[in-house]
Formats: sequence, structure tokens, C-alpha cells
Amino acid sequence: MHLVRTLYGRRAAIDFEDLVRFPLPLPRPRWVDRQHIESVLLHLSSGTKTSARLRLMHWTGMRPSQMGRLTPLDFRLADPVPYVNVPRGKGGRLAAIPLVEDALRAVHDFIAADAFGPWSTQSANKAIQAAARKAHRQPFTVYQIRHSFATCLRHAGADLADIQDLYGHTNVATTRIYAAPTLAKQRAAIQRLYSAAS
Repeated sequence: MHLVRTLYGRRAAIDFEDLVRFPLPLPRPRWVDRQHIESVLLHLSSGTKTSARLRLMHWTGMRPSQMGRLTPLDFRLADPVPYVNVPRGKGGRLAAIPLVEDALRAVHDFIAADAFGPWSTQSANKAIQAAARKAHRQPFTVYQIRHSFATCLRHAGADLADIQDLYGHTNVATTRIYAAPTLAKQRAAIQRLYSAAS
């Protein structure tokens, strides 16, 4: 297919098939600072299933669908390194997410509230909006909590391979959308190189 047009008084033909097609960049998720998220979650009604679910997501980065498939046996709290087995996909594969102290508190709240089973992200988003109004903070969505967990892990220096494994991404390019380069991160990397050489 040809486009014929006049260019500087001449007729020029441009073959669309010869045009270079640049791949579209992957969309970057909108992440939210963890302190911002925590300040809003504090204004959720305590002891509710919604509060327990969102707090657990904040400390594990789980998808709502993964959380909806959890059972009490998935929590391995007596192990030397406590963790939760997160179901991935239809193949039955499990991913172990380690639980730090705050995450353990979130787990105990989750179990106490009997927050197991599927849940609606739409109603959870409404609860977040109401809590954000009380906190006088900007609202965010359920999925932004998950995105923010990965982004903040990367900002804290977590390896891409570790985040890829935690999130179950088959392609590292998907994980890279959480790892936008920043001057501060690049400077820290150069500083580590300098310190190792001196």
C-alpha cells in the first residue's frame, strides 16, 4: 500500500511497509509511597475482613485472586523463616512469600477476621476512598497496593530476579516496569562500586 503525496513540489511515494515500527513502551504502574498507604489503612475499620485483606496485601503484594484461594494451611508461621504459600495460576504451583514482623501481624489479623475466600475489589476500593477522606490523603486502588509493594522493593535494592519470582512473572520485562531507573538508585550503585574498589 502506498501513500502518494506532494513534497516540495514533487510527488513522493512512501511505502508503509518500509516504515520502522517502534514497540510501544510497557505502561508503568502508578505506585504509592508505603507511608501514604499505611496512613490511609489506619483509618479502615479495625477487625474487618476488608482491613485484614488490604493489610496482608500491603505486606505481601498478593493479587486479590491469590488471597481468595488461601487456606489456613498455606501459612507456615512456625518455620524458622515464616512464610505464606501463594497459589499461582492453574498449574497448582506455589510461591513462598516470607513474612516479616509487620506481615505476621497482618496474617494474625487476617486469620482472626476469617478473611478467607473470594472478595470484591470494587467494595475494597470504596473502603479505601472512605478511609482516605478520613485521613485527608489521596485515595488509591487495591491494585496500586500490589504495584507499590514491588516498586518499593526495587527502590529498597531488591534484585529483579527476586521480585520476578515473588510475583510469578514469566517474563522479566514485566517485572522491569516496577524498576524505572532513578538518579538516586544509579548513584547508590556507583557508590557501592567505588566503596568496593577502595
